[in-house]
Formats: sequence, C-alpha cells, structure tokens
Amino acid sequence: MEEKWRLLEIDVPSYVDMSVTLRPAIAKVKSEGKTPNTVVICRMKEKSLGISYYSDSMKDVDIKAAGKMGIDVKRLGLSGGGSVFIDESCPLCLVYVDRNDPNLIQPDELLMMKFLSTIADQMSIIFEVPIRFRPLNDGEIWDVESKKWKKIIPASISGIGSAVQIGAGVQVRSADVKIAQKIITPPAEKFADKQIKSIEERIGSLEGYMGEAAPSVKEVGNVLKVAAEQCFGVKLVPGELTNLEKEYMEESRKLYDNDNWLHNRSERKFGKIGPEVSKGEAMVKVPGGPLLRVTLLRKGDHLQDILFTGSLHASPVDAFKKMEDFLKGIKLNSKEVKAKVKEFYEDSNIKTPMITYDFVVNAIFNAAENSRQ
Repeated sequence: MEEKWRLLEIDVPSYVDMSVTLRPAIAKVKSEGKTPNTVVICRMKEKSLGISYYSDSMKDVDIKAAGKMGIDVKRLGLSGGGSVFIDESCPLCLVYVDRNDPNLIQPDELLMMKFLSTIADQMSIIFEVPIRFRPLNDGEIWDVESKKWKKIIPASISGIGSAVQIGAGVQVRSADVKIAQKIITPPAEKFADKQIKSIEERIGSLEGYMGEAAPSVKEVGNVLKVAAEQCFGVKLVPGELTNLEKEYMEESRKLYDNDNWLHNRSERKFGKIGPEVSKGEAMVKVPGGPLLRVTLLRKGDHLQDILFTGSLHASPVDAFKKMEDFLKGIKLNSKEVKAKVKEFYEDSNIKTPMITYDFVVNAIFNAAENSRQ
C-alpha cells in the first residue's frame, strides 16, 4: 500500500517571514514525533532577503542597502547554504521527514541530492527545458546566450533532533539581478570553481529560457508536488496546520525576528577585543561545495574565540556553533587542534556535508597563521 504524506499549500507574506515562523515550527513538531512526514508548497507575496544560519550579516550581505529599498531582511532559523534573495515568482517546496525512516536514503546530503535531481528531471521533462542538478545544493538551467549553466533552484538541508528539513525553490520569472547584486555581497572565493564572477552571471530563470511560454508559479508548484511524490514514492494528501504548529510559529517569531538574532553570526559575538588579542581569518572553498570562513581570536598560544561562517550546511543546524564552543581555550598547536576537531567529529550525530575533519583543521591553521601578521 502506498504511503501517504501530509501536503500543505500555503501563501505567505515573504520567504523570510515564512522562514522565521512556519519553517522552524513544523521542524520542531516533526522532531517531537507529533506530525507525519510533510511536504509544504509555499507561495510568496513580497521580495525579501534571507540570511542563512551561517552567513555573516556584516560581510555577506548589505543590510542597509536592502532597508533603503524596502526589502525585508531576516536571518533564517533553520536553513543552511548561502544568503538568498527570493521574490514573488519563486515557489518553495519544504520537506520534513524522520531521519530514521528506513525507506529513505542516507545520509542527509544524499537525500537532498536525490530530491534536487528529481526536481531537475521533472522540470526538464514537463517543461522541456535543460535543467540539471549540481552538487551540493544547486539546480541549474542552460543559458543559450552566455553558454553557461545558471542557478535556478536554490536549496538547503538542515536537521533538528530526529527530523530533517529539505528546502528547494524554483525561480520562475527573471529576478531583479541589480537588486540582488546590491544586497548580496559574497566574497570572490564563493564563485572560485563556478567560472563566473558575479551574481548576475549566476542567476537564471524559466522565463529567461522560455520567454512568454514560461509556466505560472502555480504550475511550477504542481511540478514540485509531483517531484516529491516521485522522489519518496508516496502519495501527498492535503492537510492543515495543527494547533501545536501554530503555537510554535508564534514562539519562533519571538526567537528569530529580532536584531540580536540577525547579527548572531558576525564578529559582534566577540565583543570588545583587547590589545593583547590578535585576530586572524581564512576562507576556503570546497571544490563543487560550500565556502567556509574561519575567524578567530588568539591570546598568546591559546584560542580565545572562533567563528565559523559561510555557505555551510550542517545537521544539527548548529553543529558548527557547537564546535566553536568545543574548541575555545585550546592551544593553537597542530597536535591539540587536530585532536579536538577529531574528537568533535567522532560524534555520529554530527553531519557537515562536504566539510571534513581535515578541511576544518586546515582552515583553522590558516586563520591562526594569519593572526600572527
């Protein structure tokens, strides 16, 4: 008998509003085992800028520029990857599943890859356009004019407790790239392996390829539902938000819709830096994967504090934050750094897709070396 999953179709004010209310609320209820596996199709009414969990609010985006343009900016509660500018023409599909479900592919990143591959395949078949999956978390459409692949499907994955949340959107109409360029300011290293030099060269859309024949937001939402059913081998059954989910939505807004949370992943966390403390930073890009930025404070030979930022994915979502706390106070020598990072990764519940133990160790060493200069 075909398994049935709950389907929610919801119109929301904006991507960021949904991300600080609906998204974490459903994830929390799912992690408590109080709701079935769920697929959510969201349609946005306004443009917004979402700062992912690990993006640096002072380096990766221009919040002042966004404010002048009337664009709402919020740090997302449970979303990895890079910062995203989402407009009204980008329907979003959220999937909430039990990580321990024996019928689902493991580990988490492979589950996301399978879902994105299915979306790309279904979009290609139904709309007859060349769309492909690109690891780790991109869907791309071929641009005939530039002869390059452009990002059309932003996606992320994160975990909370026993629940896994996958999010994927599809850019239907051509986004206002000039706005995106002004408010998203990633370091050049982010594009190091993508043969592009700017956001303008990176963002694509169905409209950009199909012109006036491009489908509506609703039609794309329907394809996302088909992709979910195909990927997970289930039947989606329309449902409603529970009272508990509505209660958690209000709690989530209080947690995530404030200035302290907005700047949670920036050097503000260090506070005032004393004259005896030196700062070092290093940025490293995983080929075909995320960007990791390490900023640290050293006092003599000891690590006083450290901050991991970038286009990172992790499960649980705060895994890198936990690593920061775990590493504080250690000696900045090869033996101790390697031992402590290895000890952290020995926890089988920690997942940092494409970011390995060796990668983290090398990034810390680079930042520590730069702190000497």
